[in-house]
Amino acid sequence: MTNFVFIQTCSSLYILPSLSALWNPSIPMQRRLPLNRFIFLQHQIYPKLLKPTKFPPFCSQKFPFFLSTNPVFQRPFSSYKVFSMADQSASSASFHKHTNRLASEHSPYLLQHAHNPVDWYSWGEEAFQEARRRDVPIFLSIGYSTCHWCHVMEVESFESEEVAKLLNDWFVSIKVDREERPDVDKVYMTYVQALYGGGGWPLSVFLSPDLKPLMGGTYFPPDDKYGRPGFKTVLRKVKEAWDSKKDVLIKSGSFAIEQLSEALSTKASLDKLPGGLSQQALRSCVEQLSGTYDSVNGGFGSAPNSQDL
Repeated sequence: MTNFVFIQTCSSLYILPSLSALWNPSIPMQRRLPLNRFIFLQHQIYPKLLKPTKFPPFCSQKFPFFLSTNPVFQRPFSSYKVFSMADQSASSASFHKHTNRLASEHSPYLLQHAHNPVDWYSWGEEAFQEARRRDVPIFLSIGYSTCHWCHVMEVESFESEEVAKLLNDWFVSIKVDREERPDVDKVYMTYVQALYGGGGWPLSVFLSPDLKPLMGGTYFPPDDKYGRPGFKTVLRKVKEAWDSKKDVLIKSGSFAIEQLSEALSTKASLDKLPGGLSQQALRSCVEQLSGTYDSVNGGFGSAPNSQDL
């Protein structure tokens, strides 16, 4: 028995139809086959209606019945593999227990988090309005698709039902791809670097509903270890502080933004260095950088770090 897959030329390929729509005898052939990009012709199923002819590979022919006359590409396939691929595609689509708003995004990084139990929002007015409506702080997580520690924190915390419940109950959670929104990343990375003397990704920042930073950090383990508080501990502390001294937090966030604005404007003027920069200044700069470089693991400073810092 010979099986063929006829792939009609179109802008989007590799979309298998559901098996029920493909092989259900109750659906007329005229309604079924033209709607599918992938058309399976099997000799033993419809020997009278379909009499497929073996064309040379990659040639254009007209079908002897109602299908489109656009060029088709013919290539032999194993029916077992075809059905296995279709069944696997259907099962993977129904496998996910959770699907959030990020499923409609285009960023590879955001799509990686589309099936977290966390009720993620993308950066935008919808999330800001929800935070104002509920009067809760915002948890902002910034990363990118190839970031190692971003994936570690996702597996440890964002895929955890326990952590997701804390985030969903107490915060409005926003996920940002730094490669898609470098402007957002720059603002809050500057805040974390100024506050703690270092930064990196994933960048984890807690904001007021009007986007003033309250506190921040980078990677947090789920529980207290590595000499730093666990993510669940941080969530509880921020929640308690928001409930007991919200006004103080908001004022400190506004003050931090003012100080950052002044520092950035001063830095911009200082960046214009004189042309005759001394060799001693350059040597001092190189010595300081080389003293903090990790030649074994890469990056600068102490762990956790990466080559991106």
